[in-house]
Amino acid sequence: MIVAAGDTPEERANPIVEAKTTIGFYGAMPNYAFQFDDLGHTGMRDQLRDCLRAGDNARVQALITPTRSSTSSPWWRAGTTSPTA
Repeated sequence: MIVAAGDTPEERANPIVEAKTTIGFYGAMPNYAFQFDDLGHTGMRDQLRDCLRAGDNARVQALITPTRSSTSSPWWRAGTTSPTA
């Protein structure tokens, strides 16, 4: 589990970038990439790998969406009962 904590969107902005970067890094590795395939995001490993090789962190951020970064539920804000994007 990767947590991006903060009480406001502004406080969560940097932790979300860090979380997406972490997911992008591991998603580009062969030992972890199968999870994207299992969730129907076939080819994500190759896209992430290409971004990392090119140093294109902005593209990694764009590829890692709440749907792609969660195996069982979308991103949730603490203290709520509904997901947020």
